[in-house]
Amino acid sequence: MSPSIRRRTLAVLGIAGLAAAATGLWGRWATDRRAKSTPQALTLAVSKAYIGSGLIAIADQRGYFADQGLQVTVQPHTSGRTALEAMLAGRADMATVGDTPFMFAVARGQPAVILATLATVVRSHGVVARRDHGINALADLRGKQVGLTVGTDADYLLSVLLAANRIEPRSVRIAPLKPEELAPALAAGGVDAVATWDPWLSTARKGLASQALSFFGEHGFAFWFHLAGRREAIAADPQVPVKVLRALAQAEQFLKDQPEGGRAIVAAATAGDAAIFAESWPRYDLKLKLPQALLTMLEDQTRWAQANGHLEAGPMPNFLDAIHLQAMLAVQPDAVSIVR
Repeated sequence: MSPSIRRRTLAVLGIAGLAAAATGLWGRWATDRRAKSTPQALTLAVSKAYIGSGLIAIADQRGYFADQGLQVTVQPHTSGRTALEAMLAGRADMATVGDTPFMFAVARGQPAVILATLATVVRSHGVVARRDHGINALADLRGKQVGLTVGTDADYLLSVLLAANRIEPRSVRIAPLKPEELAPALAAGGVDAVATWDPWLSTARKGLASQALSFFGEHGFAFWFHLAGRREAIAADPQVPVKVLRALAQAEQFLKDQPEGGRAIVAAATAGDAAIFAESWPRYDLKLKLPQALLTMLEDQTRWAQANGHLEAGPMPNFLDAIHLQAMLAVQPDAVSIVR
């Protein structure tokens, strides 16, 4: 083969090689692009009428989940307990939940982990009683029937209020009801009082007008509201909670920068009575965090549950192991005060 022919042959082979390499790179780029452009489906079981879920509503409405490559479906529930049950049953990927249902889940060995606290709430939980049923003080609950969604934060609060007023729990008759059933039952006189949280608490109070008497925990008794996931799902794809929390952090910043805009989104998402929302809104602090005091609260509630026969006596669960710190540390490390 002459030198000129050899040079032309090498040139052709070189061009072919470059073309093949380019084709391979293009294929990989196209595949990566398709993967990035295909959003990851995620179902969030949410206590939708509860203002404590507000950051989720903002992130969803503002498109922050989509910005993180997530296609989020909000699955509505009337309590954090049923939302958590849906998640544990595999009908949702994550759930919003209060302290008490989460405590029960962990104490019973269920694989739930807290990813972040979404809200801190003061005076949104309490008892509403009927004055015309002879109730003028908490002590008058003895012998009365109280509507209650068992296994929720309201269950714990009712016990705290009874203990603070030296009322034997067995002297109060409990009527197990769903959250949305409480106000109608109280208005109809089927129960003498209800223990619940907003918006059901304010709805019950509004329905009785001047006959309503409300009781709250002493010294601004506070509850936290959380985002939880399944342990095995988080371990399988630890980037998912990071993406979710990044979206919620954007929602928190939007609420800080545009408080009226954020408030309007949450009001629309909860779809409740405007006057009740306006009254309730100042009681909520919608901020991501993982506070050290959360461990104390969960342990206190475990002792209460064991002492009142809701759980069998036994060793304290390892609640530290039931809190997934890594996602929050990646997104908002300054908001984590839990010490490992």
